[in-house]
Amino acid sequence: MIKDLLLQSPKIYTTSSGLIHINHTIIHSIFKINYTLHLSEIAEPIVVNVDQIAFVSHNTKGFVTLFLANSYEISINTDFEKIEEVVKAAKDRRNIEIL
Repeated sequence: MIKDLLLQSPKIYTTSSGLIHINHTIIHSIFKINYTLHLSEIAEPIVVNVDQIAFVSHNTKGFVTLFLANSYEISINTDFEKIEEVVKAAKDRRNIEIL
């Protein structure tokens, strides 16, 4: 039962206030110069303000990565097209969910 709920919960969703919620299960890594957050420390969704996203690209390991204005890099294990759709929706202040 709980496993079914986890499988159905959105991996990424946006809010009308421009926030992007990223489920910890699809995050590959969070990196900042001289600091790496260990994934075992992440238990809740990561919330990113769309206005803090400098650009979206692939990192050197090939993962889709959000490069933030505060020099954090959030690498996500998902398709580039899905992340583009999420960022556009957040900028337009629309609510969407990606499973």
